Amino acid sequence: MRPVVLVGPSLKGYEVTDMMQKAIFDFLKHRFEGRISITRVTADISLAKRSVMNNPNKQAIVSSPAHLAEVQSEVERIFELARTLQLVVLDADTINNPSQLSKTSIAPIMVYVKINSTEVHTHTHTHTHTHTHTHTHTHTHHQQPLSAQQNLHRPHHGLRQDQLY
Repeated sequence: MRPVVLVGPSLKGYEVTDMMQKAIFDFLKHRFEGRISITRVTADISLAKRSVMNNPNKQAIVSSPAHLAEVQSEVERIFELARTLQLVVLDADTINNPSQLSKTSIAPIMVYVKINSTEVHTHTHTHTHTHTHTHTHTHTHHQQPLSAQQNLHRPHHGLRQDQLY
């Protein structure tokens, strides 16, 4: 069974994305109770491209052997989870665009989370800004709507429009 990866509405690590994806994970966990495995992936699985993993010369250029071993271990763990024939959902910290996984052996089903209303981004920014007054948080929250807009207009290589929803 192919794993599922959520992408969007903004970049990973931003509050609006993390909150939205957590809500979807919670819904899926309850809806498919006993038939789902939601697992966090911290390794950069975008490095699991077939061309990199099968070519020692490219491996040396892309990353250290220890890092690639971690990536390979994560990929094997994902395949083991998929063998259980349960729905496997990956919470991948490093994936922000479907093109990052397009040439990997994982071949996931990509689900693009889109927010049509910018009020969600604005409300999240305003609510957080009133509770935190640090420069870092303010700068980061100004980036959320911008990143969401860029994600909306970013080309989704190899995906038809009906595959984005």
